[in-house]
Amino acid sequence: MQCKKTSVAGRAGFTLLEILVVISIIILLISIGGMVISNSIAQARERATLALLIKLDGMLQQRLDGFNTLISKPQRRTEMQTTGLKSLEADLRNKNIIGLPTATKMLMVRKEYFRNAFPQTQTDNSSLSYFSGNDTNPAESAEYLYWILTKSDSFGVASVDDSEFSAAELRDTDGDGRLEFVDAWGNPLRFYRWPTRLLRPGGPGSNIQSNVAGMLISGLPDASELQQDADDVVGVYDVAIESGIITGEQFEEMYHTPDTYSIPLIVSAGADGRLPGGLGLFEPNDSANFGHLAQPLPAVLSDPGASALNDNLTNRQKQK
Repeated sequence: MQCKKTSVAGRAGFTLLEILVVISIIILLISIGGMVISNSIAQARERATLALLIKLDGMLQQRLDGFNTLISKPQRRTEMQTTGLKSLEADLRNKNIIGLPTATKMLMVRKEYFRNAFPQTQTDNSSLSYFSGNDTNPAESAEYLYWILTKSDSFGVASVDDSEFSAAELRDTDGDGRLEFVDAWGNPLRFYRWPTRLLRPGGPGSNIQSNVAGMLISGLPDASELQQDADDVVGVYDVAIESGIITGEQFEEMYHTPDTYSIPLIVSAGADGRLPGGLGLFEPNDSANFGHLAQPLPAVLSDPGASALNDNLTNRQKQK
């Protein structure tokens, strides 16, 4: 019997469908890998920014404690009563504010000293020769924070040297020859000395909005403390305002929203820092919109749950 030979034809290659399936799988893997890498980079930037904020907060707190210690000494109080009071009275005359009680004036002198010691804009301490020229940009308050920690009166605290910061933490982003602190996205941090408008966006006498402030400040005190100025526990300001000598708006223009809790705030706008409105707050040098008091943008107040504040990082948050 003769057997038939059968031949098996070899396949010439892959079908079009098989090639498309393989390409789809490769694209999916690349996409997944890209998302993993992107998330890892974002988390690394958050950790690096938080580490810087924690470091800056510790250095700033040391100076705040030093200031409070020195300002309570008899010789410093005497200095306040002479040079500080004289300067304040000249400013009050220019604003046509007369007849303030002495106790209220001394409260305001203390705030004058604090504003001069911890400036966030040129107008806070015009005697600083270190700052000149370009001082109307978002980097300004970060430059002042750098000055506070490295070049100003340390109030008995050990001085800080540039070597304590990495090249990624200090940069001149606006090209004015002055360094400022930047976050891990390369954007300047913002410094708010008295962020009282974060709590009272409506200004003096308005309701406290702790839900908005709580996005940037963890562990806020109870409502009674939020409606109290820590420098004025006996209410000397209230006596002056009830008499009609000074209005809440005038006090706010010179210092901050009266009868409101405040604590210095250092803010990173986070990943959306380069986008319009990414900070979620008016800039620290925008006094026309109470930016110097950390006034939230209207979009934040109308929809705080989906606001630009969500990805912000600050020195007053619990570590994420």
